[in-house]
Amino acid sequence: METLEIKNTSQELFLEALKTLVLPPKHAEIQLAYKGLDPYSGVKEGMSNKNKCFSLYKKHGVIPVRIDLQYDHNENIFFPEKSSFFFDGKTSSNKIIQAENECIMQGGKIHTLSFEVGNPAKKGLETFLETELVKLLEQKYQFSEVDIVFSYLDKNCVKPDTNLLYLGRDSLGLGIGQGLEIKDALKLSKWFGKLKNKYDK
Repeated sequence: METLEIKNTSQELFLEALKTLVLPPKHAEIQLAYKGLDPYSGVKEGMSNKNKCFSLYKKHGVIPVRIDLQYDHNENIFFPEKSSFFFDGKTSSNKIIQAENECIMQGGKIHTLSFEVGNPAKKGLETFLETELVKLLEQKYQFSEVDIVFSYLDKNCVKPDTNLLYLGRDSLGLGIGQGLEIKDALKLSKWFGKLKNKYDK
């Protein structure tokens, strides 16, 4: 498998990549976080306990919740499918639970919104870009994860192939495997190369 990467990432790069895809996607999952805040930033930045994460959320008016939205192909709309808290109350200390409750009662922005579109994903992705994304960017949400699948290993669309565009922690990557026709693989590679030349300077 050929793997290409762009290290010099930005919100502008992610937006252009999604808007200029040269192949219709089979599956798309895009996650945005308010102000780009990492759900576990307090821990990863070396703070001593998870409780300090919540002080960051309170400061920015963030509710530490993730909401997953699914695309309905028939209605051409995204609907909330499930929600979850970052920290499991059953395994968290009383201090963590209390800090989480304070964030909820304070109110504010939902921290993470995840949009998923099943096969075929072209129309759903267009709907997301035209209706949902504009409003979210205006409200200071930023891309935190992107997974775009271009082919599947089986006809039932159960196992994604290695042909995918993904947003990692430090880069935007493109994996090109064996599941695409050569002309489509070349098209993807050329498209990604143009993005790399523009942004990876």
